[in-house]
Amino acid sequence: MKHKKWLPSLALLLAALLLWACFHGRGQRIWENLQDSRLVFENGYARSENAYGEMNSGPALSVGGGTYTLIWDIETDADNLIHVRATNQAAIEPKHIVISAGQAQGSATFASLDEIYDLQIVVDYQAGSSIKVNRIDLVGHRNTDGLFTLTFALLAAGVLCALHAAGWLTPKRRGAVVVVMLAVLLAAMPDLRGNLCNGHDGEFHMARLLNLVHGLRNGQFPVRLSGYMQNGYGAIVSAYYPELFMYIPACMILLGASFTYSFHVLFVGMHLASALTMWYAASKLFKCEKAGVAASVLYTLSQYRVMDIYTRFAVGEALAMCFLPLFTLGLYEVIWGDRRRWKLLAVSAALICQSHVITTAICGAIAVAVGLLSLVQIVRGRRVAALIKAVLAALGLNAFFFAPMYTYSQQGAVTSWLLRDLTEHTVSLAQLLIMPDNAAAIHEPHLQTSAIGLGLPLVVMGAAALYAALTKEKRSREDWIALVMCAAGVILSLMTTNLFPWGLATRMTNGMAAYIQFPWRLLTFASACLAFAGGYAVSQMKATQEAALQFALVALCAVCVMPLLSQETREYGFVEKGSLPYWDVRYGDYALPRANLRALDEKEPIVSEGIVVDEFDQHSTTITARVSAQQDGTVIMPLYAFDGYVALLDGAPLAIERSETEHMQLALNAGMEGELRIWFEGKAYWKVFDGVSLATLLGMLWLSVSKRKRAKA
Repeated sequence: MKHKKWLPSLALLLAALLLWACFHGRGQRIWENLQDSRLVFENGYARSENAYGEMNSGPALSVGGGTYTLIWDIETDADNLIHVRATNQAAIEPKHIVISAGQAQGSATFASLDEIYDLQIVVDYQAGSSIKVNRIDLVGHRNTDGLFTLTFALLAAGVLCALHAAGWLTPKRRGAVVVVMLAVLLAAMPDLRGNLCNGHDGEFHMARLLNLVHGLRNGQFPVRLSGYMQNGYGAIVSAYYPELFMYIPACMILLGASFTYSFHVLFVGMHLASALTMWYAASKLFKCEKAGVAASVLYTLSQYRVMDIYTRFAVGEALAMCFLPLFTLGLYEVIWGDRRRWKLLAVSAALICQSHVITTAICGAIAVAVGLLSLVQIVRGRRVAALIKAVLAALGLNAFFFAPMYTYSQQGAVTSWLLRDLTEHTVSLAQLLIMPDNAAAIHEPHLQTSAIGLGLPLVVMGAAALYAALTKEKRSREDWIALVMCAAGVILSLMTTNLFPWGLATRMTNGMAAYIQFPWRLLTFASACLAFAGGYAVSQMKATQEAALQFALVALCAVCVMPLLSQETREYGFVEKGSLPYWDVRYGDYALPRANLRALDEKEPIVSEGIVVDEFDQHSTTITARVSAQQDGTVIMPLYAFDGYVALLDGAPLAIERSETEHMQLALNAGMEGELRIWFEGKAYWKVFDGVSLATLLGMLWLSVSKRKRAKA
């Protein structure tokens, strides 16, 4: 009988599974009458006699990788062709479809593992006395956006039922859930539309997602090098920019979701994660549920965090902000609280590292500073071992990521373009208090047009926390935590301004400080600290005022951040619903030192005299071809010569060299011929580090399970 309370959750989970089993892959999207709507026939739908040649252009569609069916009604008295092409040279198979004589109606399928940009379905009149195009239709799979939305709704209801069955969802907590979810809904307002805006870093992060999709389709897991960016020559962005959470939208795309929908889901997930982690961390830190709810609202609707997602499109930094509350709680527990909770510090640090390397470095610097200031407490409290275990566990969890980064750093990969002059990117003290208004024309050099700032709610609630703590004659643990959070928030905020000597800091660190790029990144930490402090301020108020206060706090946060959210919601959709972005994405960073970003633009191999390359085919970072060498020579392939590639000629390994433009160069001796295959395999020792990360994860899970068993016993 006691298990019946879990039946609703189980039923909802089964409903979600049945939904996918019954409906995934069943829907179709049909582009009908392309000959009238999207194909351009300059000389009409019919030709006769010897007016041979290609008849049309179009339909200029951009569609995702997959299988498509072409249906036609074309009258002809001889065999002719339909060519299927794409301007991004997608690997479409077959490239040519035969129109049989005397058979007006026909159909054929073609497939591509790549996204197809500017699709061209061209009728080629090559033989016979006449040809007439009556109709051309294109059929593909309908996207799974609606299926995902219904699935998420079922899973959310299942989670709520499970929490109720477990006894966690008390009447009071139901009200708290309503408040927190309202804050999440308001923050996610720009995601409730179909199109996707391009923020400051939008091009880069959208390309990262497509890079990941390409790598997965090409058989890599985890993806370390892929062929979407850098003109398709292969990009090692994944080796330097963590992509653990980008696998969520990437897998959604592989399951049929649209590009824009997948990014919106990621953003909504980031809002939800930020709200829940701050709710949990502040509740534990102040031992008060309403402190957690208030801090969650303040953090979720904080000006800098929302701006980070929509205006800057800083996906990595915004992801890291999801786990800063847990990192703060973990650091507190290891140094001042329960040192047995070192796993929380290790896991939160690892999650931040898997989000954004620069934020990880800043977290490390802050942790070191806090540790030095608390050295006496650490030694007296016998907390050195807990700190060491947390550091080693975090390193172990991220070992799989550091291995390729080390490989390409040793190979000479460039990251110097990331460096910035920090003194040019500070803000004015007034900037911290400015309301968001992207349309404002600002000419003062240290007042940024972006909504960089703390926002009125954090400033007001931080001051309220300071007032509540300072007016007490005898201060508790929670009062001192609030004072420390206020102090940290103020110090970090001031460090973003031109009052802080960033030029001196850069010189003292031998230029390493420049890797943070923008001093106002510290507002990520200042926002978290002041949100914690604001939660404490609310916890000091009378219980009778709690409900009204929480909704008033939501209203205050929403009103202050609404100009930014409204502007981003109304913004022109850079990527329309159901569409794909397409750029010639090339970066000086994450490339080899002498890389020529414009060489081999035609994406064809360069062969020396006496070398013949036939049947050349490239998909992402995999190349197949047939080669023949009449004399000694070289072949330069349209791939950068990063470590980890394997080249085989009829099963025999070929040495890979680096050309003057850093492309892959193969040396062939006279008489060599056969089937050439090149693919990215990675380095053998990476698997050792993969094993270290897996072993660390399993070890920590085992420790957690065994601890719970001991507690029950």
